[in-house]
Amino acid sequence: MELQPENLSDLVARMSTALNNYLSVALILREDWHQLYMSEEDSPFWRRNFIRSAIALLEGCSHCYLDMCVVALEGKQFTVSKAEESLIMDRRAKNAGERIKLAIRLSYRLTGDDHQPDFTGSDWVKAKEAINKRHQLMHPKSVDDLQFSDTEWQRIYEGIDWLQKTEFRFIEAMDRIRMKKVGQKQGGQKSKGTIGGNL
Repeated sequence: MELQPENLSDLVARMSTALNNYLSVALILREDWHQLYMSEEDSPFWRRNFIRSAIALLEGCSHCYLDMCVVALEGKQFTVSKAEESLIMDRRAKNAGERIKLAIRLSYRLTGDDHQPDFTGSDWVKAKEAINKRHQLMHPKSVDDLQFSDTEWQRIYEGIDWLQKTEFRFIEAMDRIRMKKVGQKQGGQKSKGTIGGNL
């Protein structure tokens, strides 16, 4: 069924709100992470806080990705499988790693980016290790949850680096959409097309 103008207008407004929320959340969490990154120390204290900050950035952005996907689905801007739709609507059904993976996949699809991260290789294995360690750090049950060897730290750091490069690519796509919106407003043009094109 084709969207009526009033329904399209509502969806565009909701997508714009979701996008602005994403940008605001990302800005604050990236600043937290950046401050730690710029003050790097070779200490367990710094490493623990770096992991907490880096994964919080990814989890916060993933939640915002999925909020945008909900609106895009309602506007029939892209299609997902039944399993993907179920996870979007009930995010408690999977662990943080699976939510982040789905959010990244769908966010790239939402922006029409042909590039898709490879979740079958060692990068994703390391990323999951980082996500799991952050969970242990936030919900420690023993001293072991708060510790890791230098070898483990190296894998965790590489996993975080891969995840952030993947996420930053999506941020760049969002920035392109935002700048398109600014250009349209400055040019006095009325936007047409998909919800993404109307942001």
